[in-house]
Amino acid sequence: MKKIQISEEEFAAYESVRRLGHHNMFTSAAREMTNLDKETYIEIIEHYDIWSKKYMDDNGTFGGVSNCCGALFMYPGWPDNDICSRCKDHSGLHEEEDKNE
Repeated sequence: MKKIQISEEEFAAYESVRRLGHHNMFTSAAREMTNLDKETYIEIIEHYDIWSKKYMDDNGTFGGVSNCCGALFMYPGWPDNDICSRCKDHSGLHEEEDKNE
C-alpha cells in the first residue's frame, strides 16, 4: 500500500469537522462535510496520531488560543482567523505570561 501525504489544509478540514462534534467521524456525512476524498479521509482516521502530531501544537491547537475565553480559534486558526470558536467574536491571541519577570 502506498503512503498518502496529507497537507495541513486537509488535516485542518478534517479536524474542524471533528471539533464541531455534530457527526460521528466514521460516517459518510462527516466525510462530505470535510470535502476530502475517501482515500485522504481514511488515511487521516487510520493515522490520526501521526497527522495531529505533525500539524497541531502541543496543546492541540492550530496556532494558540483566544484571549477572550481561552477557546481555540475557528479554522484555519490564528493568525489567519481571529474568530473565537466559543463566543464567535474577534479576539486576540492569548499570550503566556513570562514567569521570569
